Amino acid sequence: MTAGGPKAVVLSPTFYSHFNPLLVLASALQRAGAEVVVGCGQAFAAQVEAADMRFIPLDISRNANVGIAQQTEQARAEAARLEAFFHATREGPIATLMLQSRHRQDDMLSDPHRLRREIAALDADERPDFYIIDQLSYAVTLALTCLQLPFVTFCPGHPTYIPTGGELFGVPYRWPQEIIPTKEALAVLRAVATETDQRFTRIFNNIIATHAPDVAPVDSAFRVASSQARVFMYPEFDHLQRASDDVENIFMGYSFTPEPLPSKWQVRLAGTLPGAPTVLITLGTFLSARDDVLVHCIEGVIDYDPQAKVIVSAGANADRLSRWRSESVVVASFVPQKALLAHVDMVIHHGGNNSFTETLFHGKPMLILPFSSDQFAIAHDAQSYGLAEVLDPNVFDHAALGDRLHRLLVPERSASLARWQKHVRSRGPDYAAGRLLAVAIGH
Repeated sequence: MTAGGPKAVVLSPTFYSHFNPLLVLASALQRAGAEVVVGCGQAFAAQVEAADMRFIPLDISRNANVGIAQQTEQARAEAARLEAFFHATREGPIATLMLQSRHRQDDMLSDPHRLRREIAALDADERPDFYIIDQLSYAVTLALTCLQLPFVTFCPGHPTYIPTGGELFGVPYRWPQEIIPTKEALAVLRAVATETDQRFTRIFNNIIATHAPDVAPVDSAFRVASSQARVFMYPEFDHLQRASDDVENIFMGYSFTPEPLPSKWQVRLAGTLPGAPTVLITLGTFLSARDDVLVHCIEGVIDYDPQAKVIVSAGANADRLSRWRSESVVVASFVPQKALLAHVDMVIHHGGNNSFTETLFHGKPMLILPFSSDQFAIAHDAQSYGLAEVLDPNVFDHAALGDRLHRLLVPERSASLARWQKHVRSRGPDYAAGRLLAVAIGH
């Protein structure tokens, strides 16, 4: 351990929604007295250096998303896979989750031999006390397991991304009431997810046997995580506690820095009529590609209240939605979501964990339209705790959307929101950093 405090190396994939929370946690560790170095793709070098941390170039995956997925330069094969994903979301959750499961190896376990070599060289140069890694960067987990280096697992999504008990990675542990697949469809999905788990596990164990024969083989690659500390960027809901005598499980609640609203957005929000709601529609950096859903949401909000102010994060589809622009409808390719949340009355989003935790931090009611990944599990939890309403993004009509908006905007919704907003705000990156440093010093 260095004289001034422990040294941590944070390794992040080149994905906007993963990198940002990790950088916020890294900054909190630095404020708490640790020396922090960040390794990720070159696209985020400027952000690392602006945060007064040293940048190390390290490409963890073949594909990337630096803000708007469709506008991020991708290799031809990766771009084709992205289009296949968007097509699958139109078919529904089972088709989407099955496609994601089949794509896992390319997404999450690319170049494991190269990464092991590069991380070994990085470790020889840096000699950190511990690493902080993204749970979904399985090639990094595998490399550190083979090299027997201490690491902390940062879980950027739903806590079941580290499966326990009967949970199976790639299959939502629970579903929202509006989206419950048939038993037959679930059986097919579980079969595909099981095959993916077995394939990943074979790769893990083959590489472990070759490069670290003294390390025990793993039972399931998707369950491999830190034996010291695991950080969940999620509220500590009662039914999700990951109790363990050996591992420090840290529910940090959120990982972002609130931002002031830029002056040009203050102008855009001006003129809202008294009593009319301001609604933010955001489907994340990937799913803003579903312009049909964005249009359906715009129409539904206007149909519910023609006086409403509507703000739409449209990604690469902003120009295609330009016909909707007006004094009351703001359409932009990118919106300052973290700043806007304090100024809106409710949020329509896809159930991504960043959007969920940021909205909860600000105590805003939310309508969740889940498409993929852990969004169904997050939608279930938010619905169960009275924090959100849910609709199937592929089948809802204006009447259903209006009904959900009415439910969300009534005062009775505020009690549960206020309770969990207080819980989330009591945690955060500084809380997690303090807990992590206690673990690092203890080891």
